[in-house]
Amino acid sequence: MDPARNATAAPPRTHDARELLREDHRRLQQLCEEYASLVEGDASAADCSGLLARIGGRLRIHARIEDEIFYPALPAGETLSQARAEHERLDRQLRRLTESAQADGGVAALAEALRRHAAFEEERLFPLAEGLDLAELGKRLRARRVELTGDYDQPS
Repeated sequence: MDPARNATAAPPRTHDARELLREDHRRLQQLCEEYASLVEGDASAADCSGLLARIGGRLRIHARIEDEIFYPALPAGETLSQARAEHERLDRQLRRLTESAQADGGVAALAEALRRHAAFEEERLFPLAEGLDLAELGKRLRARRVELTGDYDQPS
């Protein structure tokens, strides 16, 4: 193995479940910020619609892998029930947005709801994962995400 090449190689991607989900939260926020920039820059309806579709796709995949893999690994309780209810609210909000002719203000509201949901998960739900094999859980989350979307880790 070439030591010089190894020194410049990208570090291995983390498989920690919480880190993977945090990355998703940050990327969703970035996409919402990109949408706001498009609107401020007077972008075309097609550009805005395309980005809204990307936000929706990413949000649905994120929620699905949490619902299928991460949430079932956590202890049942009110916090987990609240997180599931938030997923349902976000999905309804997203559906209303995609059916609306004027989504601009709705994306700002969705971004705020996503920010609150991410904070809730990271502050209240992630601590419930202490003691779990987070590396194995992360591998399962990543594998399911790739299964649903293809090579999801590529920049979108």
